[in-house]
Amino acid sequence: MENWRLENMLPLKSQQLDVLLAKAQCQVGVYEFYEKQGEPDVTISNTGSLYARKTMKGSLKLAPFGSVQICDMSKMAKNACVLQVQGRTETFVVAPPKADFKKGSGSFVPFHLLKHADDGNESAGNMEKVQVKHEKMTIPVYKNKRQIDEGTELLLEPLPVTIQFDNGKKQAIPKSLLEESLGKTWLRLRPTSREICNLLCGSMCKLGKNPTFVGSEKLKELKAKRQAALKAHGHGELEAQESMFDEEKEVEQPKKKMRLDAAAITIDVHGTEVHVLAAAKRATLSDLQIELDPNQLSAAFLFLKPDCTKIFNEIPKSEAANVEHED
Repeated sequence: MENWRLENMLPLKSQQLDVLLAKAQCQVGVYEFYEKQGEPDVTISNTGSLYARKTMKGSLKLAPFGSVQICDMSKMAKNACVLQVQGRTETFVVAPPKADFKKGSGSFVPFHLLKHADDGNESAGNMEKVQVKHEKMTIPVYKNKRQIDEGTELLLEPLPVTIQFDNGKKQAIPKSLLEESLGKTWLRLRPTSREICNLLCGSMCKLGKNPTFVGSEKLKELKAKRQAALKAHGHGELEAQESMFDEEKEVEQPKKKMRLDAAAITIDVHGTEVHVLAAAKRATLSDLQIELDPNQLSAAFLFLKPDCTKIFNEIPKSEAANVEHED
């Protein structure tokens, strides 16, 4: 074999050597970091749930342990343990070791077994993810948010609600846009919410710094449908007293808005029955709240979507900037 070919096959000539060295350094760092944290005082049940073995007033930390791998971002699992490495562009993840609890073989690493609390049980989430610096790496760690008593199940907060519409990107919905009432979850169609604008209009929202759906005529139509349904059920808005005049100046009488207990009403949106929550305060002015149901949300979103082009291309920025947030 020619010498130049042999030289190119030498390990130090390999273009992958730099990546392999970085991977090896991450691997050593993960082991050292786990050893520094020590074994956590937790146990596991037959159903795979983690429990505290003793009362912990201080900090309980669950650190990752396993083999470091280089992963393709597009194929990475949502719950992957990703290491942030200074000066590197590769995606390094910690793959959990195998464990057979029946045979008592493998490695028991609580970090990789921690579960999320069920939806609607946010108070049960007593653990949270934090990022901890270790040398040139930033390592994800789970720690307790408050004191944990002996025998308490360890749980993360419920997974965030995500919604996808019209083959667009999945949008995480903040808690402020979700309402729990009457045994169901409702989505607030708050027109000044970036998340709502992203769901409805996708990339069009990039046309402005503060995307808003305030100018939507379609949204006004849905609110009008809600108002009509409220009146049909005997919850009509109280009539405001007319303004009275005296000889010197106009005296305006305060408008009275309807107040009622929370109730679910039904409106028709292009042939689909959509359940709308009438909030317990100022129902005629509050954000439109629709049941978190795929079919109902799709019907409402399809009804609103035609306004996207008009809103983001025609409404002056000054008009949108002066609109106040709805309660």
